[in-house]
Amino acid sequence: MLRSLLVLLSFILLPASALDASTVLATPTVVKTGTCPGTMTFTVSGATPFGNVALVWGNAGTTVKVGNPCNGMTINVSGPNVAIVRLAGGSGVMVAGGNVPPALCGKSLCAVDLANCTSSAPIIL
Repeated sequence: MLRSLLVLLSFILLPASALDASTVLATPTVVKTGTCPGTMTFTVSGATPFGNVALVWGNAGTTVKVGNPCNGMTINVSGPNVAIVRLAGGSGVMVAGGNVPPALCGKSLCAVDLANCTSSAPIIL
């Protein structure tokens, strides 16, 4: 018990500058079902519970800075377009879907957790 208490205290007393954001903040993942063009569903997991999650699409391969609310954040989508912003549930899962037109097939899509400014790896529509 003493060891557990010491571990807890060392974590609490650790200066914020010593924390690496990539290991502290969860990174969302996005999984698609369906085929493009047509009806597709996107399931995002690992988002902040009850936080806003955006699905952002664009061209693949180029990293761009995303503006507010995540100023300075980079994702692997060029010319980003926000498809939808929706709240994640209490378990950090957000599901969205709809008809994806032929013009978007082959484009990249990322999930962006707007509560902690992290993004998923891109998937191809």
